[in-house]
Amino acid sequence: MRKFFKILKQYPILPIIAIIFVGIYFSLSFYKNTDKIVKIYNPDADNIRTNLGIFSLTQGDFTLTNQDKKPVTLSQLYGKPTLMYFGFTHCPDYCPTALGVFDAVDSLLGDNKINRIFVSVDPMRDTPDVLKQYASLYKDGLITLTGTAEQVDAVAKLWRIFYSINKKSPDDMEYTVDHVTYMYILNAQGKLVAMAESDTTPDKIAELITKNNL
Repeated sequence: MRKFFKILKQYPILPIIAIIFVGIYFSLSFYKNTDKIVKIYNPDADNIRTNLGIFSLTQGDFTLTNQDKKPVTLSQLYGKPTLMYFGFTHCPDYCPTALGVFDAVDSLLGDNKINRIFVSVDPMRDTPDVLKQYASLYKDGLITLTGTAEQVDAVAKLWRIFYSINKKSPDDMEYTVDHVTYMYILNAQGKLVAMAESDTTPDKIAELITKNNL
């Protein structure tokens, strides 16, 4: 034992090197395993990400309030595939595009064969009443969700969602919100199986859902 400590005293960098190698080993093992978690048919490898890596761990039940001011729990919707998007009603481009894709996928698969969920990351402006009006712009059956700032933050953390409210002043109500633009594709058990870019065509998403019996 004395000899061991004597060596460490002579070469203090050895423990650091050992820690680095151990960290690399476990990191490689982790990513090797996560690559095997999700392997599904992908009709559009450029736009639809099915090899999720660290995002394969992104999932979890949550409860928020819908446009009818009623609590909705994600697990209540299990039983059919789900398309989920995180955004805000004042969004000028990405959100309307994504929800338009949701409508088209719903039509391609047959009405109400999937859940369509829009989660607002702007709880200050997106009240249930505002969401109800917003939902009316799309096909019937769209579920729009909101909650307190704390609830939305908790869901964002659970699902690894980035968003940032950009206010010019505390009283600014015309602010913009930066947010993740992926469309989340969940299977009937509520597990995230793919993330689609905002410009993915509806037929590719419908094909992925059908081919993999999500």
